[in-house]
Amino acid sequence: MMMRSLSSLSCSNSLVACNVYVTAGRMHHSDLLMKILLEAQKQCLSIHSKKVVVVHSFADGPYNRSSFHLAGEVDCVTDVATSIAITATNELETTRDQVELERSRHPFVGMVDHIAVMPLYSAGGDESECSANPTEMSPTGKAARAIGKRLEEVGVRVYYYGDAHADKKPLARVRREETNFFKTEILDDEQGVPIKVKKGSATIGAPKSFVENFNIRLTSNCDIKMAKSLTRFIRERDDGLLGVEALTLPYSNNRYEVAANLLQLDKTSSKDILVRVDKWVDDNIQNSHFSNSNDIIEKCYRVGTTSQQCLSVMNQCQSLARQKFHDDEVATRFKHYLNQPELPAVS
Repeated sequence: MMMRSLSSLSCSNSLVACNVYVTAGRMHHSDLLMKILLEAQKQCLSIHSKKVVVVHSFADGPYNRSSFHLAGEVDCVTDVATSIAITATNELETTRDQVELERSRHPFVGMVDHIAVMPLYSAGGDESECSANPTEMSPTGKAARAIGKRLEEVGVRVYYYGDAHADKKPLARVRREETNFFKTEILDDEQGVPIKVKKGSATIGAPKSFVENFNIRLTSNCDIKMAKSLTRFIRERDDGLLGVEALTLPYSNNRYEVAANLLQLDKTSSKDILVRVDKWVDDNIQNSHFSNSNDIIEKCYRVGTTSQQCLSVMNQCQSLARQKFHDDEVATRFKHYLNQPELPAVS
């Protein structure tokens, strides 16, 4: 699905990353999600000279969630992200009965749940240099607004955040104050709260810098109280690590995950998260019946991409042949993720 060019965006040589998160990720969604990916890759190839590529795509069955990770020049990334979002909005269906049966375990506000446009770097090395007026919205903010405007035109209610928001309100505040996102947070040891999928809402915005996502999956030995203690131990608002937001989520087979957003990578990296987790594990071993870390932690893993990964893939895809080879690898992995009842989350 080709979209009209958004060439009016300023500083068109700015390089950005864009993540599109969709509330669908199970086997019965496979054909349509593969179609969305392949159409996005075809669109990228059609404007290859302008540098845009699908860096990675991932699906997680237990969370009923998929993501498409783009990188390239801001105008082209905006076009491709808009195509993905509109196709998903128009064609993906999850009925109320399906949601209650499947119990989507990741919070959401709509079918296209979240779109983040993030800076990689610009010609001048700083996004602010793209604007003659330092108070003017950044290229990522303009791109987020452009994507949101197209979705609003097809009836989606958009909640903006970050540089796309008039008051620069961060994503967590927008989710908590303006949407029902946190209504799917866990309330007891057994279940979250199922809510009806609404295709008509999305959070779209522009963080100040590249955001990484990092998850810690606990074993079934850990109950919700223990999982929430880890969440509090790592997130900034509970005196944890700087620039870290975290949420406790039910996963599958009586397991929980702590999902973290790393908002200030210059202050806190995934390595810092691991150090903090190790300390929490040691404290729990000393004060409980657990004998070693394998009794507590099943897996720690990065979700999605890094800025270095985005730039590396763009560098590798400078010829059409190399980009097609990369696209085939991404599509093969995505199909593999979609056809697993329990999906190994990898970056």
